[in-house]
Amino acid sequence: MKRLIGSRQRRTCTTIGTTLLLTIVILATALSIASSVSSADPPASGTVSGAVVDINNKSLPGVTVTLLSGGTTIAQTTTGPDGLFTLNATAGTYTLRLNKTGFDGDESSVTVSALQDNDIGTIVLYATSYLWIPVLGAIAVGAVVVWWLMKRRENIERAMKR
Repeated sequence: MKRLIGSRQRRTCTTIGTTLLLTIVILATALSIASSVSSADPPASGTVSGAVVDINNKSLPGVTVTLLSGGTTIAQTTTGPDGLFTLNATAGTYTLRLNKTGFDGDESSVTVSALQDNDIGTIVLYATSYLWIPVLGAIAVGAVVVWWLMKRRENIERAMKR
């Protein structure tokens, strides 16, 4: 005996089948998007490292080392007791700025290569020129005092010869 399915039953089966198929397609799409987002590689990064010394080749601790991109700070650190520093950043070209009170600052362009330590070597910071002003002033005052004493001596010697 043949069983006949009514049109209402056929519509219900078709609707359930369509809904099930649509759900499977949506889930597959969501999983595909989720896996592509989670499998996206983060930007490759590297490090910039170096040493900071003074004119006498002595390590300079406490130098603020800043990595900038268009004026925005990307990374910042302070040199250790040995004058060494290391900064992490994504691959790219940056401005490296060094500052320490009593020393002229320094700026240079650096390139960070992905997955590499980009050692920029040794950077020399020079004492700020205004620190020499008191020294030069003391030398000038000393020279004036010596001149005055020599003149006084000459005057005393002339007075004794009379």
